[in-house]
Amino acid sequence: MEKKVRLIFLSIILTWIISCKKEDTSTLDIKQALDLSRYKLSQKIINDSIIEYTGENEKLSIKGEYNKNRNHKIGWWNVYDKKKKEIFSKIQIFVEDDKEKINQVLIYDNNKIDTSKSKFYTKDIEYQNNRLSKIKYNFFTPKSTFKTKNIDLFYDIFTDENNSVTKKASIEVKNQSHHYYEIDLSKYYDKKNIFIAGLFSEYSYGNKTDEMGINEMFIEDSIKAKSSH
Repeated sequence: MEKKVRLIFLSIILTWIISCKKEDTSTLDIKQALDLSRYKLSQKIINDSIIEYTGENEKLSIKGEYNKNRNHKIGWWNVYDKKKKEIFSKIQIFVEDDKEKINQVLIYDNNKIDTSKSKFYTKDIEYQNNRLSKIKYNFFTPKSTFKTKNIDLFYDIFTDENNSVTKKASIEVKNQSHHYYEIDLSKYYDKKNIFIAGLFSEYSYGNKTDEMGINEMFIEDSIKAKSSH
């Protein structure tokens, strides 16, 4: 009988435990850090649907926006270490099927991103002769005892015509926690609006044959066809 594969969903981050030297943040469960019921909250009305929350408890303070009509957090939420008086984490919320998902997580050490504990992506848009050329993505995932075996990137490119064909790219594993990929955008140089949406998936395996980890990130980027410089 085949063994049932035990999936460890790193992307969902059911328990994201970060080890630190200071007692006040020796362990941090990201989902608990985002639990607004753990804070004394104040609010600021942004518009008819968006509220900005600011909250504090004994160890942490938090700030971010909330869609009161749909009852979920949106965008980036900042978590501060009150004892050290510095940013501890920035967490991006992605909403899919009206459910909150933790997408990118930036963990800080002395106000600098600790890439060994963070999950995020960066992008670099290149232009040639003021025309759009390509976009370079850098994907960072937390260091783990699991070994990365394969990486997939599914993405769509939307333009003024609002049509797209989903593309799949297999990214070569050159580093266990830092991956990169380029997308040629030169044929879209004459488009006014360009939007890329996609899903990055990193698959890694433990020492046991039934252990597999998945790191996922949704990407959403608007791009200008012409450089502003």
